[in-house]
Amino acid sequence: GHVPTSSENATIGVHAYPVKKNDPKNNPVVSANTPAYIVTFGAATPPTLTVQSGATLTINTILTINAGAVPIFTTGTGGGSILLASTPSSNAIMYVYGNLTTTDQLITLQSTVSGSASVGQMTGSISGQVNVQRYLSGQRGYRLIASPVNATNGVTDGNGNLPYSLNYVKNSAYITGTTLAAGGFDVSSTVTTTSENPTLYLFREDVPISNASFISGNFRGVSNLTNAPTYSLNNEASTYTVPVSNGFLFFFRGDRTKATFDQETLTSYQAQAATLTATGYLNQGQIVFKDWYTASS
Repeated sequence: GHVPTSSENATIGVHAYPVKKNDPKNNPVVSANTPAYIVTFGAATPPTLTVQSGATLTINTILTINAGAVPIFTTGTGGGSILLASTPSSNAIMYVYGNLTTTDQLITLQSTVSGSASVGQMTGSISGQVNVQRYLSGQRGYRLIASPVNATNGVTDGNGNLPYSLNYVKNSAYITGTTLAAGGFDVSSTVTTTSENPTLYLFREDVPISNASFISGNFRGVSNLTNAPTYSLNNEASTYTVPVSNGFLFFFRGDRTKATFDQETLTSYQAQAATLTATGYLNQGQIVFKDWYTASS
């Protein structure tokens, strides 16, 4: 075979291939940036795909794991990546009918202004952490977001739920809270304050509406990020985890790498587009919704 191009299909293990003396499975290795149009893994020869440090395998349309296939994706020494791309002409889709194991947070589902890569039909499984992006346009204001990944490798807690972490938002945007730096929040380096309004909220529908302050109503502000995925909330006596399928409200000021905290917290600041990246274990199969505040029922 040869290295595929951005317009070619690559099949690995779909047909049995001969073994080599020094490599019993003749495993594929990506050692440089490599584009591919469609990549399919089959069950005839179960491969381990290694993407070496500094290399990226970019899949532009479809990644398929056939029924019975059990490929392993790894980076070897770390630092490689597999990108399911989002481009102006297509958004890549991953179909999993077999059982895929991925290590080292190797796979990224890309999100851009053009759209987002996605996971299609699944009758198999994905083991290991992945990165899922969400592009946010440069509009200052509130966003409603839910997490496509969980923090516990698909293992439910004592209430049968899969909790997720909110902390990934802070990697791309400034996050404030009433407990300031002690609660893991961003603060000004030039202005001293005793409290800040929350950036992250969870909705509690059994509490009356109140607009008396930013923390008085049925949107409960997240007040501590330091014990993720367990969180303290304003006006709540207990701590809580956030089960997948629960969303959160997020006030977006813009990409944190584009300006200082003091600049972006001015109401006159023009927000710049940003991309959030949630890292964890993909939510798979049936998920029963439970409110975060009554997680056992």
